[in-house]
Amino acid sequence: QQVRNVTNITVYGSDMIGESVEVAKQLMDQGILPGASRKGTICHADSGNLLFAPSNSFDLVFTSHLTILQDPLNAAGSQRDEKEQKDYYSSICDGTRVNHESLLDTWRSRQEWRFTQFVKEMVRIGKPGAPIIIEGVSQQYCDNKQDGDGVSGAYWKDAVKGHTWYVNPKSLSIEPSPVDSKKY
Repeated sequence: QQVRNVTNITVYGSDMIGESVEVAKQLMDQGILPGASRKGTICHADSGNLLFAPSNSFDLVFTSHLTILQDPLNAAGSQRDEKEQKDYYSSICDGTRVNHESLLDTWRSRQEWRFTQFVKEMVRIGKPGAPIIIEGVSQQYCDNKQDGDGVSGAYWKDAVKGHTWYVNPKSLSIEPSPVDSKKY
């Protein structure tokens, strides 16, 4: 059920990029919040580790981006430049790299672990029954090399069954992004 004209809310937020935190604070100070809404704490933090936030505290938990592992197989550790790193990952996707199947499994497993950390924290800080909204998730790099990296749509249903998120699998709704057809 959609609710319109929500007012009298307190907005909290975190971002891994300090500049984004400052922009958010400035925008809120300029009065972009509706009605009697207030700015809560906006901080520089890894949203996959929100131990400072109390459990069962928020009526709604939202993110428009889940930060991926930029180099899940540590390809840059061998001093590759950005193009060489991209070629390395593309060769895994294309099946031309030795041990590509094993590397692909490890890559996906590590990326899924990262997404799991985010979702566990989102569910933990939300009140029981609170909507948990994740928007603009990237597909896996092998499925869309023009974007960052992400997880498949199938990951979510499997993850709900395999983790103690206490989320009803029937409550999941995975829909295509209206802005970017390569995201959901």
